[in-house]
Amino acid sequence: MRFGIVFAFKWLRMLAACALISILYLGGWSGPVFATLSVGGIPVPIVPEEIWFLLRVYLLAAFFVVLSWSVPRVRIDQILNIGWKRLIPYSLLAILVAAGFRVLG
Repeated sequence: MRFGIVFAFKWLRMLAACALISILYLGGWSGPVFATLSVGGIPVPIVPEEIWFLLRVYLLAAFFVVLSWSVPRVRIDQILNIGWKRLIPYSLLAILVAAGFRVLG
């Protein structure tokens, strides 16, 4: 039961993140402009705004599920190797290049 709750919480957290992404970056609950009818000069949506919002959330969730299933997981030792062998030397090189630009003008 404990594993089931943790597993369900993982998917619930993904849906909450998709809802936030939809609200903050994809226009929230409003649908496209061409999907409205004008009744007496007032735009009336053909599809309700809740449906647009849920459609965006579910499409984002499907994208994240496909992405998580198709990209292999990276182990912690691989992340540490990348950090020590690649990122630290590149960051030191970037510091030296920035200092060289600062000295040379």
